[in-house]
Amino acid sequence: IVALLGGRVAESLVLGDISTGASNDLQRASSIARSMVTKYGMSDRLGAISYDSDQEVFIGRSMSQARSYSEEVAGEIDKEIKAILDANYQRCKDILSSRREELERTAQYLLEFETMPAEDFALVFGPAEELEARKEAIRLERQEKARKDAEERARIQAERDAETARRLRAADEALHGKKPT
Repeated sequence: IVALLGGRVAESLVLGDISTGASNDLQRASSIARSMVTKYGMSDRLGAISYDSDQEVFIGRSMSQARSYSEEVAGEIDKEIKAILDANYQRCKDILSSRREELERTAQYLLEFETMPAEDFALVFGPAEELEARKEAIRLERQEKARKDAEERARIQAERDAETARRLRAADEALHGKKPT
């Protein structure tokens, strides 16, 4: 849950605002917290009881879940879910606040490269020079790949141009009845 809340908490810490970007993560975190309370009995307040209901009821054009507990218990379940999410949100905020420099390094890396392998993420927690050296190596790898790709495109275009020229000479020969030069 803490990891799922990371994007939302980071937005709040860095930007002072939140966007809809982390909405799926928030839905998943909420679903986990709900399962903890209703399926797995992981609530001290409600006890080791499963409030989960797999019974679906057909109502007109839609399906609905049948509840086997009262509105009062439903309210308590909601309070427990909120307490779990609030505690994990605060834990995430504490972690990211204490690791603000690493958060910034990660964000800068992702802005430039879009994805971050685990090995590079581990470098975030070491000396800044190591991460910068890795970033420079990636830049050089990308430049080399771009150079090779450009060479390959040029080679393919030259082959196409040569084939076009050959076909034009053949067509000229066929029209004029002479060997091309």
